[in-house]
Amino acid sequence: ALAGGIGVLRRSPNARVLVIVVALPAALTGIAQSVVASIASDLLHIGTKGTPLLIGAVGIGGLIGGIASLSLGRRSMSLPLVIGLFTCALVFFALAVTSTEAFAVPLLSVWGIGETYQIVCGRTLLQRSASGRSLDLLFGINALIAVSILGVAGLGAAELNAAIGVRGTLRVAGGLAILGAVYGWWRLTRVERLSPSLREELDAITNVNAFSALSVAAANQLAAALIALESTEGDVIVRQGEPARDMFLISSGAFDATIDGEHVRAMHSGDYFGEIGLLFNAPR
Repeated sequence: ALAGGIGVLRRSPNARVLVIVVALPAALTGIAQSVVASIASDLLHIGTKGTPLLIGAVGIGGLIGGIASLSLGRRSMSLPLVIGLFTCALVFFALAVTSTEAFAVPLLSVWGIGETYQIVCGRTLLQRSASGRSLDLLFGINALIAVSILGVAGLGAAELNAAIGVRGTLRVAGGLAILGAVYGWWRLTRVERLSPSLREELDAITNVNAFSALSVAAANQLAAALIALESTEGDVIVRQGEPARDMFLISSGAFDATIDGEHVRAMHSGDYFGEIGLLFNAPR
């Protein structure tokens, strides 16, 4: 699996860019985890007992960010990911100049929101970059790289904290986040332009009420699984009594549905059919 993941990265420059960008949240998380105790004791002077409070603030922000990410647009993921990186950068810089608990706790919640946006957008971009076995291998190698970077970033932040103090470490982390945002904007917009477009497929998914609650990543994965079929006038798509194996989304044209030879429904672009048979495992 490791060799396969490396092979995917070697064959796909876009995948390499995405793995680098997706690794940035891991680096920022490693730094934050390493210095959170120092923030509590050295900056806020609330002692190490305040560390759980700060970690909880990040968790609350992550929850808010996760809920908010459900409303992200289903096309470009570059902009919200870059905004997430800039948000984390601003939080790092603000923490470096504060000594007030009432200011630091909300800041860490904002950091959690920005971090969650990065993770959601990054994984969505990864899902768009490959499919099938290649996607599985890409996720595997990305997870390995992310875990490694998280650990290395944490150790590096600890050494940096000992050398230049927590405020200096936070400034370095903020600078890293800004560099990541600039790199992400420069490369990801190009990657998205060169990636196969799923706009029509995503529009078709969006038109189905049952799919409206899907997350961005799930909607993209479902859109990528759609199979385009063409038909001409007079073609029979499904017959009454056949087993239900597919659901159909109409992108263009007009179709008629009949039961026992009697016309019951006319369908056009944006309509869909076949979902009832799939849901209840019933014949057409």
